[in-house]
Amino acid sequence: MDRWRQLFGEQRPLIGVIHLPPLPGSPGWGGDMDAVEAWALADAQAYASGGAPA
Repeated sequence: MDRWRQLFGEQRPLIGVIHLPPLPGSPGWGGDMDAVEAWALADAQAYASGGAPA
């Protein structure tokens, strides 16, 4: 388990995923990259406000 601590700085790291809406070239793409960025930042902020380490 020392490997985890060396790699992440934590013994039991939290690994989260930032979910995105459809991106350019995929079905459902809405054409607004600013909205995609805002979506991703809001998802990341939810992790941070919940206490997840960066």
